[in-house]
Amino acid sequence: MTILTGVSAFRNLNLPERLFENMMTVGNKIDKIDPVEWRARLRNDGHLPISATEGFGLDVLIDTLEKKVLQATGRKLVTFRCKMGSEEANWLMSNIAVSKVTADEKNLNYSTVDAVVSDVELAKFRKRFRLA
Repeated sequence: MTILTGVSAFRNLNLPERLFENMMTVGNKIDKIDPVEWRARLRNDGHLPISATEGFGLDVLIDTLEKKVLQATGRKLVTFRCKMGSEEANWLMSNIAVSKVTADEKNLNYSTVDAVVSDVELAKFRKRFRLA
């Protein structure tokens, strides 16, 4: 019996080639093997080494996943600055995927809103609030 791992296992399912463009292989439990071995795997196979228990590589994993999701969906990460409780802020919270809201240190009446948006959503926001 042959056990296939990573992308090769999915290739046997005859999936469309475009699905493989955004795939990545994550190797967990690297704290259990010799660092020389996982470095070799990283160079040879393109594995992303992590250790969930030790926390090693998780920041890189999150950043890589975020970039791949944005690329695959055609979305972008945009930071908006708006008055909290305003119509703009309420629209953002109701219509797009907000990832973080932070008080503006220079003026506490305002916040920065980090959100994942498509071009269409951004155009709707700009049109509604008459922004260039």
